[in-house]
Amino acid sequence: MRKSVFSTLLILCLVFCLVFCLTVFSGCNSVPQTSTDSNVSDSTPDDNTGDNAGDNNDGNTGDNTGDNTGNNNGGDTGTIPPEITEEQYAVMCKDKIEEIALEAINRSSEYGNMTNIDIKKIDKAGYVIYCNADYHLYGLISNRFYTIKFDKKILLGKSYEEIYNNLKTIDNLTAEVIWKSCLQPEISEELYNEFCDYIKAQSYTYGEEVIDFSAIDKNQLEIINVTNSFITGGRRSFGFKVLDTKSKKIYEGSIMGALGSSAVDDQIIELMGKTTNIFEITDVSDFEEFEFGITAKKTNDQ
Repeated sequence: MRKSVFSTLLILCLVFCLVFCLTVFSGCNSVPQTSTDSNVSDSTPDDNTGDNAGDNNDGNTGDNTGDNTGNNNGGDTGTIPPEITEEQYAVMCKDKIEEIALEAINRSSEYGNMTNIDIKKIDKAGYVIYCNADYHLYGLISNRFYTIKFDKKILLGKSYEEIYNNLKTIDNLTAEVIWKSCLQPEISEELYNEFCDYIKAQSYTYGEEVIDFSAIDKNQLEIINVTNSFITGGRRSFGFKVLDTKSKKIYEGSIMGALGSSAVDDQIIELMGKTTNIFEITDVSDFEEFEFGITAKKTNDQ
């Protein structure tokens, strides 16, 4: 009797466990099928999330961001550089001419090198340039005055833009370079200006001719350079180069006097006080100046 009751209870337990396991197993299988297959998988990834988000991002966000940002920052519709004005081109021309002139000077010098070029005058065609530059040799620096004569025109064009673009293409220039010493850095500004006025007030022999600077308005005579003193023919001499801005001529000459003192300041003062000085013009050349700047453009075009 007890054995049969025990057997019955054991069978009931086994049946209950079987039913419970089937229920649990069935429940586990039904949950993923409902959420994944029906709603999430079919609708969200393929129709809405996948296609719409992917397409919209690729089509709108990707294209708009890529095209608009790219175009605005670096593309065809990006920021346009400001146009260079004629005033700016004039400055660029002057810088380029200084570069060309400095190269010519350095090529002409077997020893030392030149820096700090300062263009004084340049003719309209660009054949001739007058300039100053510092000459460096063995740690010593002296300022020199240079005459550079090129073998061809370097100023070509009707605008500063054209001139600059032509200057960039110039190569294989041949130039004759002549240098002279400079008096101006050696003495005071006051004494230098006084000596320049003295030069402008004299009459000079030029072969059989007489060129009287005193008859010319001194304001139209421009001193381009005065050399330091040098000795020639037993006399102390100062050379000069003067531009007559009205007649458009450059005069090169010298003033010779007694040897006198060794100090350059005293030499000049003594020279201006002598009545036995010799005044000579050694060369006269035509010179039509090229002026930089828009205010000078009409003059250059004439």
